[in-house]
Amino acid sequence: MDTLRSCLDEVGRLTLLVEDLLMLARLDAGQEHPSGQTVALNAVVQETLRRVEPSARERQITLVVNATSPVDGKVARGPVSLVLANLLDNALKFSPPGGKIIVDCATDQLDAVLSVADEGPGILESELPYLFDRFYRGAGARAGTAEGVGLGLALSQEVIRAYGGHIEAGNVPGSGAVFSLRVPLAA
Repeated sequence: MDTLRSCLDEVGRLTLLVEDLLMLARLDAGQEHPSGQTVALNAVVQETLRRVEPSARERQITLVVNATSPVDGKVARGPVSLVLANLLDNALKFSPPGGKIIVDCATDQLDAVLSVADEGPGILESELPYLFDRFYRGAGARAGTAEGVGLGLALSQEVIRAYGGHIEAGNVPGSGAVFSLRVPLAA
């Protein structure tokens, strides 16, 4: 029974890998023609947090949202939710049990900005330029602390770029990583 369960888990991981590769290939070939609409990003944050909350609870990680006013972005709801879920999943992988993940939903003069900050080990400065490269896995991931094949951030970056945005990565002063997803503000 354990062997069958292991095989099914592996099939699931391979299926996700193939789906991610197909999406990247379609984006590269220009076959994906995304059209953005006005999306209430505060609602997307709440929906996405509800989906990852069981994993956070299991790891004893607190999810905190900072959203002082409504934020509308020009993007599609599904893709931005997928990207935010990926950023949250990464934050969960690298956060210590009992830690905290903070999600900010705000605007600046040009963009709607969703930020995900964790209390993990942070990102080595030497790795920052490569984080969004396909199949790149940082030292922490390669050390076996996190599963994955190095496609999540590459796929997320390409999806958000298709909508005129981008993702930035950095470190929180003290400890932890922060990823900021930027998309155009809705008019």
